Amino acid sequence: MSIHWEIKNFPVLKSTQDSLKNHCIKNMSLNEGYVVCAQSQTSGHGRHNRVWSSGDGNLYFSYYLKPFVSCNKIGELSLLAGVCIVRAARKFLSPQFSPVLKWPNDVLIEGGKCSGIIIEANTINNHTVEDVFVGVGVNIKSAPIKGSAAFHEFSDLNLNCTDFLNEYLVVFSELYDEWMRLGFVNIRLEWLRYTYDVGTLISVKIGNLKISGTFDGIDKYGNLILICDESGMRRVVSSGDVFIKSKEN
Repeated sequence: MSIHWEIKNFPVLKSTQDSLKNHCIKNMSLNEGYVVCAQSQTSGHGRHNRVWSSGDGNLYFSYYLKPFVSCNKIGELSLLAGVCIVRAARKFLSPQFSPVLKWPNDVLIEGGKCSGIIIEANTINNHTVEDVFVGVGVNIKSAPIKGSAAFHEFSDLNLNCTDFLNEYLVVFSELYDEWMRLGFVNIRLEWLRYTYDVGTLISVKIGNLKISGTFDGIDKYGNLILICDESGMRRVVSSGDVFIKSKEN
């Protein structure tokens, strides 16, 4: 079943994610598909409350879902959202450019980060996910920090936030319906097509611990699989920050 999207646009907000969560608290009967979108954010943030620099002409939105699934499926939803960013972007980008997914929630193009995703959820009895808040930032026109990129640099079209948002929501509705009916199997395979190659050198920061190895895909739940350099041990990582290493390092 397709999601009925209800989009609320604002010129400026502190954070679309915080605004959506506050709205949910005040409106207990909030419908799935409610979207908060802002032209600008003054206190945008990503995972672990890290600052998300909100450059001019970029897209910032958060949306509400009510999936009623087990808590261990939240990681799948994050990867699903990343696939949707890539699908939407490929409609607008020049054919020679392809976005790349970096686990767990980043989208890169030509090595620069152009999009990030944050997933937050409320649970019932610490087992079932009831309310899900998905926050998305997409660099459409400007790359606000060093190492970032903007999609318009890689498009021959006059790409704008409205067109990208509308395309993303169409794609998400389709893929979310597939996920609810058929599970994560096909979405996992598509995510793997858009990510870096198996064998890529990476390091993963988990809290204060940093481990290095080679990328070996993701498991059926969306967890990262790492082959550790020092021992050849296969390690499954459910949460952490990934850094791509050059072969020279």
